[in-house]
Amino acid sequence: MVAVFDGPDRGDSFAERSFADAAATDLEASVKKVGDVASGALSPDALEAHAVRILRSSDRLHAEAASLLAAADEARVAKRRSLSAHFANLLGTSSSAIAPLRTLGLWLRHFCGFADAWKIGTLSEPHVRELKKLDNGRTNHALKRDQHLFIEWAQTLEWTDWLKAIAYWLLAADPAVRFAH
Repeated sequence: MVAVFDGPDRGDSFAERSFADAAATDLEASVKKVGDVASGALSPDALEAHAVRILRSSDRLHAEAASLLAAADEARVAKRRSLSAHFANLLGTSSSAIAPLRTLGLWLRHFCGFADAWKIGTLSEPHVRELKKLDNGRTNHALKRDQHLFIEWAQTLEWTDWLKAIAYWLLAADPAVRFAH
């Protein structure tokens, strides 16, 4: 049995902690149910469908984790140490496992369309990572303006075609890229 860290009591209201604890308990129970599925007993079609649902759910959980890490960073949960090191210590893992999600969560606070699309599964974590690479001082405004385009393309294009579409967008949006070629 693995102990789950509840975190320090920071004076949260009982209702807030109860809701958060109930959600975490439900999630843990759901993960256990998924683990109880005998994948060897599933037909190839059922196995494929099950794997897709689990992978999509895992990606959506990463979106929630990124958002929570950004909120924890803003709330200064870690006090004097880095947030990534703080959570890595609590989880018994490397801060390099935490830092990229925190960085995405902080970045997504300025791109609510992308954040929402990731949370509902329209965008995946690789989509969001690629979109973050497009953001710079020259493209920031256009990237915020065109969030709906990237989300629409993610729904209609395969991965390689989506990458081509964002590359074309970058050529149009960033003069430095145009003149570098």
